[in-house]
Amino acid sequence: MNEEEKDLNKIFNLPQVSEGEIPPDVLAEKNLNKFAEDFNTARNNILDVLQKATAASGELYELGFSSQHPRLWEVFCKSIQVQMDASNNLLNLQKTAREISKNTREDPKVQQNIQNNLYIGTSGDLLKLIKKAQENRNEDI
Repeated sequence: MNEEEKDLNKIFNLPQVSEGEIPPDVLAEKNLNKFAEDFNTARNNILDVLQKATAASGELYELGFSSQHPRLWEVFCKSIQVQMDASNNLLNLQKTAREISKNTREDPKVQQNIQNNLYIGTSGDLLKLIKKAQENRNEDI
């Protein structure tokens, strides 16, 4: 990174990024994408477990009712417990996802990308603003 780029980073208050390093806002976006993928995978797995446990419970109930074998009733109760645990896991997953997305939106460190900025003025005015900002920063140091 040459001196001009360093000066521009100071003027526009941009984070220092060395060659080959991924900027923090790109990392945050990648992490959000991974979070969404992980959330969907976990949710689909929990729903699959719920569906299979429900089907198994129905069959175990039929078998237990017809045979009155104590072991079948024990397995039936365990199947219901699995359904309840999966339901709780699904609710906890939703709660965690809401907390993470809320924290991500409120995080002041995450910069918002601003696109299509429009500056109305001359290039001379813009240079004056940049020089003034640069002088103010030099005075602060």
